[in-house]
Amino acid sequence: MADIKTLIIRVNELSEPKGKGSQEALRKGAYFENYWPGEVSQNAEAQQLKQAESPQVALEMLAAGQALIEVELNGPDHERELFELLEQSDRRTILAIISKNSLVFYGLGVKAKHKSAEPVSFKDVLPTLAQVGEFYLAETVEGRVLFSALKNKNYKQGQIERLKAALERLEKILKRENREPWDKHDCA
Repeated sequence: MADIKTLIIRVNELSEPKGKGSQEALRKGAYFENYWPGEVSQNAEAQQLKQAESPQVALEMLAAGQALIEVELNGPDHERELFELLEQSDRRTILAIISKNSLVFYGLGVKAKHKSAEPVSFKDVLPTLAQVGEFYLAETVEGRVLFSALKNKNYKQGQIERLKAALERLEKILKRENREPWDKHDCA
């Protein structure tokens, strides 16, 4: 079960003035306006990337602990569905919202209100998500990590350091608790 979950959302377009979902994504996410589209899933290992038929199924898969999910929102209600996905994803989820010509990263570890005209490719999506998320990349993956979209360039190293510190504290506590009862009290 993955602790950090990743959701790739495909939409026809991000219509900022019209849609509530697009407004939320652009307000709190890292926006790349020069996106070169392609098939993101060709960069993922087949057993890791799971397709969801609907937003509800995607949320159920996230709740079940699936680490990497892709869902497509193309219906007339896609703005409402996008907004619901953004609202119902928890703080341990990173999202990539992909449209025909733009890309938005949203959620865990992403710089809010970041806007870039830097040209990015579909090949850059999975390496960037893997920098924060908990899934492996195939050996054949091409692309770069878009560090400009991330709050912390060393996110994984920070996680490792926090875990080491927690382990050290736990070991100290165990050492203290591992004394004989007569060592704890000086009643003699």
